[in-house]
Amino acid sequence: MNNNSDLSRNPAVEDFRFARRRATAERIMARLRGRSGQLLSFEDVREKLHATEGVPRGLEEIPLDAIVGSVGRYEDFTRKFYPRADSDQGRWSRLKSAFPNVGEMPPIDVYRIGDAYFVLDGNHRVSVARQAGATHIPAYITEVATKVPLSPDDQPDDIIIKQGYTRFIEDTRIDEICPGVDFIVTAPGRFRQLREEIAVHHYRMQFERKADGTFEEAIADWVANRYLPVVEQIRNQGVLRDFPGRTVTDLFLWLMRHRERLSETLDWEIRPEEVTPELASVESVAPRWIWDRIREAVLNFVRPKQFDPGPEPGHWRVEHVTPRHDDRLFSSILIPVRDDELGWQTVDQAILIAQKEEGVLRGLHVLEDGATRESSYRIREEFEMRCQAAGVEGQFAFEEGSVTDHIFNRIIWNDLLVLSMQHPPGTQPLTRLRSGLRTLLQRSSRPVLTVPGPSPMQRALLAYDGSPKSEEALFLATYMARSWGTELVVLTIAEPQQAQEKIAWANFYLESRDIQATYLQEKGKIADVMLQVAEEKNCDLIIMGGYGYRPMVEMVLGSSVDKVLQNFNFPVLISR
Repeated sequence: MNNNSDLSRNPAVEDFRFARRRATAERIMARLRGRSGQLLSFEDVREKLHATEGVPRGLEEIPLDAIVGSVGRYEDFTRKFYPRADSDQGRWSRLKSAFPNVGEMPPIDVYRIGDAYFVLDGNHRVSVARQAGATHIPAYITEVATKVPLSPDDQPDDIIIKQGYTRFIEDTRIDEICPGVDFIVTAPGRFRQLREEIAVHHYRMQFERKADGTFEEAIADWVANRYLPVVEQIRNQGVLRDFPGRTVTDLFLWLMRHRERLSETLDWEIRPEEVTPELASVESVAPRWIWDRIREAVLNFVRPKQFDPGPEPGHWRVEHVTPRHDDRLFSSILIPVRDDELGWQTVDQAILIAQKEEGVLRGLHVLEDGATRESSYRIREEFEMRCQAAGVEGQFAFEEGSVTDHIFNRIIWNDLLVLSMQHPPGTQPLTRLRSGLRTLLQRSSRPVLTVPGPSPMQRALLAYDGSPKSEEALFLATYMARSWGTELVVLTIAEPQQAQEKIAWANFYLESRDIQATYLQEKGKIADVMLQVAEEKNCDLIIMGGYGYRPMVEMVLGSSVDKVLQNFNFPVLISR
């Protein structure tokens, strides 16, 4: 009886019991957090990571937090080295009693893999030091090298992933071919996807060059021309912020998978750089993106399409244009193709833009009621023939159903929408309500070029009033003047004092970019003055902002945009 009482009052025994309570708490917290509370097995890790023989590194002070496993006692302690069984009490307590000052304990023996340590001898010493609140412990270190580094934060699932990484490196020798490039992922199975990516790239290289190339050459080319450019876009556009806990290789694979699905769905060859800006809105589980998707779904359900005002002015430029590094604004152009004279004139107009931009022209033909696939194949052949003759890359897709809906769903994967002006918006509220063109102009997230007839687009009238949408029009006009050599006539319709202020800003904006223009200020009805000045100045293009008021107001009262579209015989570029 007295012996038991004495034992219960032993400070070392109390410390052990406290350590056992901590072990229980650690297991509970690990389950709540979805993490493992167990130590890693050195032999299991060594086998999975194909570790080499160890090299002695001598005696060092090592952090206790970096000790993640054990050679033979990994089931006896928690991840933080608290004892898991009461049967350890005797040995643990005797050690603690022998060394009240844990700093006097003999050094332990450990294996080091990367930044993580595994105890070969001294598991109880680590446990006692932990319970005493120590942060470091002396250890004789044996360095074990692996091709894939290990971190103290790695969980068992991470070891499985790094096992796949090790096999990937050994199979491809990618660490030797492209040293310093990291391909770590956060889920099993993704190294198989990387191998498939490289294999497809190897096949394409052989097909395009019509010559055999080694697998090593294909890896080097894939990393330099496929992987790293996409990774750079992901980093530059800050996409990783919306995917906490993921790596750039994770996002690369998600992006390529999403691009592949889009290409199959749209029947177009979608480039990776076109998908990158949309990745977060489609894949991210960050709260703000989930909320945006829910809000958009609800609005689409309860709000008629005719009353959708579309994105805010400048949204396209901020989200889509600014992150890009090329100097082309319209790298991909969408054109719905109609099989009539104006339809083919519009195709030729779009081809002219694609030539100026060295871009791709994406044709879309929506089958009308009663139309057959055979007629669509003929339209496709004509489209491809015109593109080929002009030296422009052309892609073509068929759809069935609503023309407006299909255009709207596809415009986000392009930079510019070109439409033949078959039916301008009507003059009455009811006809405006039914106008598919008007709905597209309101909802489109990209600039729209309407084409009632062909034009070389050599002299443009820019309608500028200082509003947000006219600022976007100024941006487009500046680009066309700089890149295409288009002459500009800048027109402001307002009272003299207001007009002078607005013209002064437009003049400053253009001249700071070394662009000369003609400036006019007028008074009167906006559309009438624009049409008159365009005719007097021999302008073959008008650049202007889109609808300025809410859709319901524009529907009832009409708009200057509608009147210009109804009466101008040359293209009109409407900014978003």
